[in-house]
Amino acid sequence: MYLIQKKTVNDNKCSKILSSKYYLKKHLLICKGILNPLECHLCHKIYACRASKSKHLKICKGQELEQIQQTINNNCNNNTQIILNNNCNNTI
Repeated sequence: MYLIQKKTVNDNKCSKILSSKYYLKKHLLICKGILNPLECHLCHKIYACRASKSKHLKICKGQELEQIQQTINNNCNNNTQIILNNNCNNTI
């Protein structure tokens, strides 16, 4: 007797195993990279129900941290461009 092995595909972000490439494509459209759908993608706390998670997302501090990090990254990029422009102007 032979065992038939089904081909499966994995999502690299959340490690979910899917039965076909079609389902992987559909899954990737909604995947946030977390295995548990009740887990906050900002602070990684796990909630008992969707309503609790939804309420939490409105006040989650992870959003503030993410926005601060983006602002810092944008400022660093702007400062780098200013320095590069000044260096180019000085060499001309």
